[in-house]
Amino acid sequence: MTVRLLLTLALAGCLGAPPPGTVVIERGPPPEIIEVVEVGNGQGYVWLRGFWRWDRKDFIWIPGRWALPERGYRSWAPGRWIRARGGWYWIEGHWQ
Repeated sequence: MTVRLLLTLALAGCLGAPPPGTVVIERGPPPEIIEVVEVGNGQGYVWLRGFWRWDRKDFIWIPGRWALPERGYRSWAPGRWIRARGGWYWIEGHWQ
């Protein structure tokens, strides 16, 4: 076995299972689209960057937007795709 194959097998064994009830997509999302962030809507608004969403057949790009934080929160933790056994799954963004 080559070093590359051994490394691939070792890393594959490290991938955990997604949370129960999570939809797993066999292929990963495309690279993120670089968005030009325009001037904000006003004081206190936070930029929520765009992301790839799975729509049962393919990935679609959801553009970024400005939003006011929910009461008691200041920043946005963006959603992200996580690699797991069997494919990829999405973790939603949230206020923190």
